[in-house]
Formats: sequence, structure tokens, C-alpha cells
Amino acid sequence: MALALGDSHRRFLQSLMVQRIMDEGEAKKLHCHCCSVHKEHYAADRLEEFIGVINSRLEPMFMRIRVGASEDDGTQYYALVNPTPPLSTPSPSPPPPLVTGKLAG
Repeated sequence: MALALGDSHRRFLQSLMVQRIMDEGEAKKLHCHCCSVHKEHYAADRLEEFIGVINSRLEPMFMRIRVGASEDDGTQYYALVNPTPPLSTPSPSPPPPLVTGKLAG
């Protein structure tokens, strides 16, 4: 059974939307803060599970919180992304063939 989305999850998501991207340390602090403000159980080693609950509700909207590592120093960053590839736009239809001939008149 999936865990219920609580106010702490909503606060975390709203904060991430405002900041756009945050490193792992900021995400852990925010996780702790959100659980504390809403008096929900906090487990320091459960950040991934906490984000998983949020992601389960975001997936129908083609959104997801993703983790990526910096190529420079390996720092992990969290960001809200749209993981679906963009829809390819149909190429315009070719122009009609040129009609050659004399104009009537």
C-alpha cells in the first residue's frame, strides 16, 4: 500500500518548486523541517521514500523529482522535472507542386 501524501510532502514539493533545484544537504534539512512543522514522523534515512510518495502523485501529471550528480564534484541535486520526451511536432506537409503553363486570359 502506498503511503499517503501528507502536508509535509506538499510543503516539500512547494519549496522545491520555489527553489527549482537544491543540493542533498538542503533537501535533507527541508525534509526534517517539513516533518517537524506538520508533526509527522521524520526518519533521516528515509528521504528517498519520502520523495517516492511525492513522485507517485506527480507521475499522472508527467512530473517527477529527480536526483542528479554534479560532474564537477559529485554533489547530488534534486529538481522537479518533466521526464517525458517532448512530442515530436509533425513536419509540415510539402508545398503543392508548381503548376506550369500559361495564364488564361
